[in-house]
Amino acid sequence: MKILLLAHSRSGSSSLAKALADVLDLKLILEPFNKRLWEEHYKKEPPYIDGPIPENSILKHITMPNSLSNLQGRLKEFDKVIFLIRNNIKDVVISEVNSQKYGYNTKYKDTEDIEINDIEKVIKMYKELINPVRFNLFTSNLIWYDDLYNDYYKSIQTIKKLKLDINESQFNKMWDEYLNPSYRLRQENSNIRKIYSSEDCKTDRDGGPYYFDMNEIGKIIKEQK
Repeated sequence: MKILLLAHSRSGSSSLAKALADVLDLKLILEPFNKRLWEEHYKKEPPYIDGPIPENSILKHITMPNSLSNLQGRLKEFDKVIFLIRNNIKDVVISEVNSQKYGYNTKYKDTEDIEINDIEKVIKMYKELINPVRFNLFTSNLIWYDDLYNDYYKSIQTIKKLKLDINESQFNKMWDEYLNPSYRLRQENSNIRKIYSSEDCKTDRDGGPYYFDMNEIGKIIKEQK
C-alpha cells in the first residue's frame, strides 16, 4: 500500500497521517518533497528523495506555490491519493499566523492580528492544492477537516469512504489518539464542551449520538454563573 496525503498547512494533516500509519502499519514519511523544511528546520536529508515510492508507506506533503510541479506526474504511482482541505479559510489563516508565534505543535489562544499578506499566503496554498487537472483525477478521495475532526459518527463515515479496510476497532484507536477534538491546538475561551472517548461517543446519557454530554454541559453552565 502506497498512500499520498496532500494538504495545505494547518489542516490536521499530520494527525491524519500518523493515525493512518499507526492502524495500517505503514511507514510515515513527512514532507519528503519540502526541501526548505529539511534544510532549515530538520537540518538533514529527508527520508526519501528519489526513486521508487517505498512499499507500505504513507507520504504527507504540504502544498506551497509550485511545490507539486515535480510530483504531479508521479501521482499514479500511489495506490491512494488523499486530499485534505479545511472548510473555513479564516480558521486556517488564524492557525497559520498564531503558529508563527507559538510554534506548530503548541496549544495557543488566538492573539495575533491578521494582515492581508497572511490571507494571500493561505489562498495560494489552496490554489496549489486544488489545481483543476490534479483535482479532477482524485475527487473521490477528497475529505474535509470538519468531517474528520468534529463528530465521531461523521468522522468514521469519512474514513470509510477512503476504502482502506479500516474496521471499527482501528477507527476507535484513530479517534481516541489522533482525531478527537480535544487535541486541537487552538484553545477556546469556554470549556462548555467536554470531549469523550470513542466509547462515550456512541451514546450520551440523553440517548444522542454526540461526543459531548448534555448533562455535563448543564453542570458547566451552572458553575460558570
